[in-house]
Amino acid sequence: MAPLILAPLPLFLLLFLCFSSAAASELSTPSACASVPSAHSLVCSCSSTASSPSSSSGGHLQLSSASLPDLLHQLVVHSCARLTIASGTFRGKTIVDHIKLLDIVRLDLRPDAFRAIRRSPRLFLLQNSHLPSIPPFAFAGLTRLKHFWWRNISIGRVHENAFAKMAFVDYLYFHTANIKAIDSGAFGHIHRLGHLFFRDGIRIGRMGARVFSGTRVGELVVEEATVKADAGVFGGLKAARVRISDCWWGETDAGRRRKGRRTRKRRTQEEAVEVNEMLIRNCTMYRMPRLSGASIGLFRVQNSTIGRLARTDVRENGLPNGARRPFSPPTSMSEFPSPPAFNSNSNTNSTPTILHKSTSLQTPSVPLLQLIIVNCNIRFMSVPSGAHSAVPPNFVRSVFIRNSSILRWTPISNLG
Repeated sequence: MAPLILAPLPLFLLLFLCFSSAAASELSTPSACASVPSAHSLVCSCSSTASSPSSSSGGHLQLSSASLPDLLHQLVVHSCARLTIASGTFRGKTIVDHIKLLDIVRLDLRPDAFRAIRRSPRLFLLQNSHLPSIPPFAFAGLTRLKHFWWRNISIGRVHENAFAKMAFVDYLYFHTANIKAIDSGAFGHIHRLGHLFFRDGIRIGRMGARVFSGTRVGELVVEEATVKADAGVFGGLKAARVRISDCWWGETDAGRRRKGRRTRKRRTQEEAVEVNEMLIRNCTMYRMPRLSGASIGLFRVQNSTIGRLARTDVRENGLPNGARRPFSPPTSMSEFPSPPAFNSNSNTNSTPTILHKSTSLQTPSVPLLQLIIVNCNIRFMSVPSGAHSAVPPNFVRSVFIRNSSILRWTPISNLG
């Protein structure tokens, strides 16, 4: 008779456990998501959550693979105090049109949240939100995005490989963003990125070296930005065009501590910079980003004040010993003008800002086809004496200077 008494017990326990699990799941997701099955849309908001009626920011929403259908045309999450996107949330999912994350007080992304997504959306928008950090491989798996937009965003730290393993992205766009730290390799290893923009009210507290290492991008634009960066920030970048304009560009504390130390670290092939066209315009730079080992077709500097163009390893770039003399950079950032007030209607023909103390500019020892300098104030400049004749490929082939002040001109052939 014992088996007859105990047989119903496992079924009872199973029902009890299922009920408990469902109740726990409902409690862990305090917000309501409105689904429109006919349009394959899902809109989630925490603003009307009963658990926090007095808070306009709402509660804590957790997204996981189990909480999303396999097919969605639109996914919108807005007005939450906290949103957590777990690892594997979008595994096997198809998002046809867009994902929008709006007005999130704290957005926690887990690594591999988008890995193995079946179809990526056309548009991915993050707006009016804060991210304490972006972990490694946070967006790995996203492919064929038309637009990946970050608007009015604050970020604590962008970790190494945060955007790695994304592919075929037309536009990655940061607009009005405050970023405390961008680690080395944070934007590295993105396959076929069309345009990467940092524009309009960008503040970056620290950028490491080789931030773009292993990424090939059609156009990189940094505009109306205040940046502190390592001298080797562009190491490993491959781009058709790079434009830096209307920026205040400082040097990181780590870079200042290394100043004066002679490094013999060999430049690896991965660190080489390959750019067809590079433009620096209307900028104040404590230190020009290092371009040793680079290949640049056209390098144009216009309406800019530059404290120091970083030294390069002269032996590795084929220049004779003694081709570089010590620079005399300013002793502190206080000698530089304050970060400029952003003005989108700046006049490109205006008189350049004059740096009253040491202002040095030296042509980088890289394969340059043309170097153009317009409306600049230069204290020291050295170029090959045969700049306008046939010279070895590691020298500048042609130099054009217009409306610029040069206090000291030293041909390289006369040095050492």
